[in-house]
Amino acid sequence: MQPVLDVIQRIGPSDANVLITGENGTGKGVMARAIHAASAQAAKPLITVNMEAFQKVCSKARCRHVKGAFTDAKNRSCRKV
Repeated sequence: MQPVLDVIQRIGPSDANVLITGENGTGKGVMARAIHAASAQAAKPLITVNMEAFQKVCSKARCRHVKGAFTDAKNRSCRKV
């Protein structure tokens, strides 16, 4: 556990973006709150995103891109849901 606490104290004060991954129940949320508490942003709210729910919303979108949206978007790419 000490190496994890050392990492939190080392990256907490930095301005780095952090992506915490791992299995369910491994304490990702606890680690995120600890990093936030050690940061200069501690007085501001911590915003968490449930990526599983985000993926479900995105997968329901019918069109992935529109012509001209990015360099290789040559036409409208839609799929049936």
